[in-house]
Amino acid sequence: MADFKNSVKSIAKDLLHIEVNTIVSSGLTARKMPAPPDAMLDIAEKYQRLLSDTAGDVGAGLGEGDGFLGDDEKRAGRILLSAEESTFFKLRKWGSKVLAADRGVLSEETRIVIDRIRRNSGRIERIFAALAERGYSAEPRTMTRDDLKDATKLSAMELLPDEMTALRKIWEVGTERVLMQSVIQIDGDAMTRIRAGRETENDKTLHLMHGETVKTSLEYWQFLVKTLTNFVSSTIASLWGGLFKP
Repeated sequence: MADFKNSVKSIAKDLLHIEVNTIVSSGLTARKMPAPPDAMLDIAEKYQRLLSDTAGDVGAGLGEGDGFLGDDEKRAGRILLSAEESTFFKLRKWGSKVLAADRGVLSEETRIVIDRIRRNSGRIERIFAALAERGYSAEPRTMTRDDLKDATKLSAMELLPDEMTALRKIWEVGTERVLMQSVIQIDGDAMTRIRAGRETENDKTLHLMHGETVKTSLEYWQFLVKTLTNFVSSTIASLWGGLFKP
């Protein structure tokens, strides 16, 4: 019951604002987010790929000084990916190392994505901490892609609605570059950010598409707020009425 109440509170908090991102992607899979463990591996694979490429550019490869990595990982220069907390701990630390080693080699866009990797990896670490508090556990390195052919392992990781929402956003954005972002607060305050160089007439179609997406999101947002308000009102009315039944 406590988890349900916290989830409702979190959903209500999320409804205080909407965020619309426009991304130009080089590859689209056109599929829904898979089960959480598989989604985490999708995220980790993208993060590792970008970190591997940029680490070589700035001379921040995985070597003897990386105490958070095992010997096999040092030799391979990669992390054994498993849907567990340690994977995202390593990715977060690796991202920090790349940023610290950069001396102007990486573009600002790339630095922003690597910083996103650090922050999102930390967010997933907190999800695992919450799962552990609820009794979830898995043996180390037993949640690799091959391991997840076992359906029981997929279903064992049960996320709360707010955790699922956070994971879905992380999965959807991945390592893509966000070109435009609009954030609208429930009090009507709105802000739109456009990546430098994307504010020209040549990007008019992109601007129109972003505007239409914001419009659609606003309409759906209003529907969700109304639905939640009606749900809370009817629940309170039902409880209140029950107190006065003879």
